[in-house]
Amino acid sequence: MKPSHLALGACSLALYIAGCATISSWRGIEKPTASVRNVRITGLNFEAAQLAYDLVISNPNSVAVTFDGFDYDLQIEKTSLLRGMQTNHITIAKNSQSRITVPVSLGYQQVLDTIQSLRGKDDFSYALLGDVLLDVPLLGTTKIPLSHEGTLPIVRMPTLDIENCAVKSLNLTGAKIDLTVRVHNPNAFALSLANMAYAFDVSGKNWAEGTTAETLALPVKGDGSVTIPINLNFLSVGSSAYAALTGTEPVPYTLQAKADVETSLKDFKRLRLPLQRTGELRWR
Repeated sequence: MKPSHLALGACSLALYIAGCATISSWRGIEKPTASVRNVRITGLNFEAAQLAYDLVISNPNSVAVTFDGFDYDLQIEKTSLLRGMQTNHITIAKNSQSRITVPVSLGYQQVLDTIQSLRGKDDFSYALLGDVLLDVPLLGTTKIPLSHEGTLPIVRMPTLDIENCAVKSLNLTGAKIDLTVRVHNPNAFALSLANMAYAFDVSGKNWAEGTTAETLALPVKGDGSVTIPINLNFLSVGSSAYAALTGTEPVPYTLQAKADVETSLKDFKRLRLPLQRTGELRWR
């Protein structure tokens, strides 16, 4: 046999052996496994709750597999609220684990509008159902079902109201008024409001603005009040203020406030919360 033929035969034999070795290793391909290792609340405020699902995928094979995405259905009180697909191609090395994070945002208004039975409740149950999509050699596209259940609190905005507006003194040049503002906490957890900046307008005229010094503690589903002293100068605000205080007709008002809010919920981060109340006032 010619040397060239011997070399070609040896090369073919080597390729055949290598191919057999690869096929032999692929014959033992196993279906990877997936689980929800952890669910974290990454953000919580009066508008939404942000969750992060940590998916752990284990590849027991001697060849790499590819994560192609996560097809999920987020259910609230067993009602489907949000369906989605996270597509992100990630290679999972042989004989290894990979953690993939799936972010989910839950808007409270959407939840309450969709699930009417939650009106008046303080929390709700949720479930994340889905399939991890993997591209596995020989097996092709493989789906691994996952599910996780939990409970989240319902976070509602506190409300403002004017509890009392008492005229302490009145003359032709000005007036002294005590404005008592009540804040209601509709939640099943305590709140505190600090550094509350306010602006009080009557009939389109600004009567007072400033910042309260005290911290207002609001118990569970309870109220707290703060009294704001107002010194009116009719030369500054106009004669309409005197007419409003001495007249018999109701006058429109707007009370705006911003306060630093903290709660007893561990995942709730301190934030600056705007509040507003409009209505009518009558002094006589």
